[in-house]
Amino acid sequence: MAGKSAAGPFDPHVFFVTSDDFGDQDRHDDFVDVFDVVRLARHEAWREAVAQPSTLDYDRDGSLTFHDLDIAIGILESDKNNPVAVASPGTARRVTATETTATLEFRDGSTLIVPRTFSGRVLDLDARGEIARGVLHTRRSSRSVGLSRETVPGLRSFQPCFNIAGGIDSVFYRAQPQSQDRYARLALDDIRRAPIGYALATARRMIGIFVTIGSESRDAAHQFEGSRALYLAGAVLSVTVFALFVSGLAVAAFRYGAAIVPLAAAVLYVPVTIAPFLTNARYSLSGQPFVFAFVAIAIVAAYDRLSDH
Repeated sequence: MAGKSAAGPFDPHVFFVTSDDFGDQDRHDDFVDVFDVVRLARHEAWREAVAQPSTLDYDRDGSLTFHDLDIAIGILESDKNNPVAVASPGTARRVTATETTATLEFRDGSTLIVPRTFSGRVLDLDARGEIARGVLHTRRSSRSVGLSRETVPGLRSFQPCFNIAGGIDSVFYRAQPQSQDRYARLALDDIRRAPIGYALATARRMIGIFVTIGSESRDAAHQFEGSRALYLAGAVLSVTVFALFVSGLAVAAFRYGAAIVPLAAAVLYVPVTIAPFLTNARYSLSGQPFVFAFVAIAIVAAYDRLSDH
């Protein structure tokens, strides 16, 4: 689908209607994007053939070289407020290749790693650093590369003042379900790639609902005078309560069997349903009274055991 842009019919807006969120949606080479960078990087690394080399020959010298790759990245890094994509040279440094990966390095030291067994989905790419991540999510129209103020008279007096963001199905009741589906697919892909790490992280978040762990990082915990001692005391106290809770749960299960299920469910449903995604200490408040019930069971059981002796 197309609409008007600053250059009018010389560079119309193009929107994609597709369910393929992570593949190459640009079937007609309307954009310069990360998939073009991947094609050029693979050609540079392993001399892999390109389906339509003329569309990627940005310097128009009749062959695909590292210079074309550098120009493509420069186009993606160009000023987005300028309707004419003016590539700045020197953004790409080098491509290093092994039998399994090609690593594209940028001027800021960031890297984009392309596996040789690339499935065609952006999820296979490993972007590390600012420029690499920017390339991963940026596109510029192919027509904007060939524009100039001489060929498009309307651009001679063009002055950027504000941007109007256009889109397809951008209203809330359509956009939010689409975003949710996309994020769910991203999460499932991450789980598929690192199932053990995901399981360990989930278990860590579950325990984190019950146990307070301080930090010296200002991004992780509020810092103030005496905070280290206070966080340490909170950790000791919360670990003690958690240990008593687990002990009380075991004692109650031994004595009362399935009768404790509703009481245990009131505590465990929060970490079980939330920990796969996120955690926050405030989520423990709803189950705290029931935690104290199991703590009381553990304390009474310990008292009875000591009294018997």
